[in-house]
Amino acid sequence: MDHSEFLHFDLTGKIIGAVHRVHGKLGAGFPREFYVNALAHELTQKQFRISRGHPIALSYEDTVVGEWCADLVVDETVIIVITAEKILNGVSELTLLNVLRASQFEVGVVVNFGEKLQFRRKVHSKGTRVRRAQSGSAS
Repeated sequence: MDHSEFLHFDLTGKIIGAVHRVHGKLGAGFPREFYVNALAHELTQKQFRISRGHPIALSYEDTVVGEWCADLVVDETVIIVITAEKILNGVSELTLLNVLRASQFEVGVVVNFGEKLQFRRKVHSKGTRVRRAQSGSAS
């Protein structure tokens, strides 16, 4: 049995709970940065360690080839990518998957505070295939 889909599941569950609280208070229609700020505040209030604009080294064959900045990193473990588009597009999900493959991180969440709240939890445990363990949306 592959347990990689459960990697940091408790933490991502708490992050998704915070996402729902932010969406419940702000709703849709604000610029992306408002949601980044609100989610960072919400998670900080819950005693999580937050890094904003966190640089992540990306490697190709054990050589660092560039750096990508995550919107948020929670407890030095989970990457959060935030969008505020009409609908969640595959580009943000693909970017997160590629960052997970090319970095030391294994778990990330893409959140879209668009017309409808949407999120996707992605896992790429080193040595296993990519899994989509949790996704959801709210009306």
